[in-house]
Amino acid sequence: MAESCDNRACRRLRPRRSGVFFRVESGNPNGFVDLRLFNNKTYAGATISNFLLNGAAGTLLVALSLVQQGAGLSSLQSGC
Repeated sequence: MAESCDNRACRRLRPRRSGVFFRVESGNPNGFVDLRLFNNKTYAGATISNFLLNGAAGTLLVALSLVQQGAGLSSLQSGC
């Protein structure tokens, strides 16, 4: 199993990995993601909206389950 790095080291490497990904993908005609799709404002807006909506829904599910476990409430009392 791979060792996990400490938080500071991972935070320093994350922008580098992202930069390498974008550099490789933008120069490859058969890349994994066609980044030119994000030039379309409708597509970019829909993608960002979907990301935010799914993030909010996931946060709500996790928060409600934590309320149930942490406060000892039933699903009805916590809002599930």
